[in-house]
Amino acid sequence: MIAACLAYIWIVFLGTLAIRQGWDKIIHRTDRCDLSLFQLGLKLLNHFSDHDILIPVAFQIFNPTE
Repeated sequence: MIAACLAYIWIVFLGTLAIRQGWDKIIHRTDRCDLSLFQLGLKLLNHFSDHDILIPVAFQIFNPTE
């Protein structure tokens, strides 16, 4: 159960990272976003694995002023 919860949090982290870094424009449509953070995270993970990009593995809180 703990592993599933941590995996969920990590995928949501990837979804927020996609939005903050602008990768959502690469992995999803550009005119609007109708995916959840979880779905964006899964798409970003798939994109990284397809293109052999280093996958960020972190659990950190972003500073909103950055």
